[in-house]
This record gives sequence, structure tokens and C-alpha cells, in this order.
Amino acid sequence: MIKNIVLIVTLVTFILGVLGECSIKNFEQDPLPWGTRNCTTNDNCNYPNGQCTNLTCVCENKFGKPDCSYARKQSQVAGGLNIGLPFAGVAGVGNLYIRRMPQGIAQIVLSIIGIIFLCGGCCVGGCILCGGSCKMSCDGCIPVTIGILFILLITGLILAGLGVFIWSIIDGANMLSCTLRDGFGYALSF
Repeated sequence: MIKNIVLIVTLVTFILGVLGECSIKNFEQDPLPWGTRNCTTNDNCNYPNGQCTNLTCVCENKFGKPDCSYARKQSQVAGGLNIGLPFAGVAGVGNLYIRRMPQGIAQIVLSIIGIIFLCGGCCVGGCILCGGSCKMSCDGCIPVTIGILFILLITGLILAGLGVFIWSIIDGANMLSCTLRDGFGYALSF
């Protein structure tokens, strides 16, 4: 069952990456114009990032800004990190790679919290209800109401971990299709 889900997610993200909107048209919405600096030599365009053609810098696809000095992040690397690593338990690394720090940190923290509570929640929850096999020092049974609330909290945190897993996969697909921009507003390279 899990293998089928992984296969479907991989297939969908591959199709999005191949059929996505990765094109030079994405660069038109960059914060600064792409390769429009006046120049007299290739050095004015940070050669080999760009070349001086007809007294105007023309950037390679992997570079931005008028003088071609900004190195774009690759959509395939970002998407692969954001889709592959959640299966190992860590989401959001692709967002950190493209400098979307708040999203990346939130995804990493939530995924780690989800794993911690997924692994430890059953033992601790069973101990609190005094019915589990946990050998922690439960000297007395905490009232069942508090135990139930604790289990609901654990369940919520596990669901948050699952939610961040899905969020990371969706972000990865958007990275592959070049619909997300990096933390500075530049389009990803393809």
C-alpha cells in the first residue's frame, strides 16, 4: 500500500516537473530585470554567467539580475529535496535550499515533532492511562480525563506531522513546475 502511494506521488511530481511552466517567461517577474544592463565587454555581464550582446547583457538561464550576478537555485534539486526527504522523516529542506527560510524551518520543526510524538506517543500515552506496557515511573494513575486530553494532543501532533509531509510534497511539486520563487523573489532555474 505504502509503495503504491510513493509510486503515485513520484509519478505525479515527475509529470508536473516535465509538463510544468519552467521557461524563460518565469524570469520576467524577477524583482530586477533579467540581463538588461548596458555593457561594453563580457566582464560587465559577469562572464561566463552572461555575455555582452549588442551592448546589453544577456544572461544564461541559471543567472539573474541585470548584470547576471545572481545564481538561481535549480528547480529539480529543490523539488527532489522537498519530495524525497519527507519519506526519510525530514520535510522542508528544499525550501531552505531556495532560501524560503520561514517555510523550511516550519516544515522541519513540524516533521520532527510529528516523528517524536509518533514514536513516543504510544508509550507515554499508555503510561498515563496506566494501561500500557511502558515501564516508566507511573506511581499513580493520572485521572483518565487528563490522559485522554494528552492522547488527543499526541494525535493532533501526529496529524500535524502528516500534514507537513503532504505540504512538503506539494511544495516540491510546485518547485519542479517552477511555480514557486526563491526567498528573494527570483524564478528557479530549469
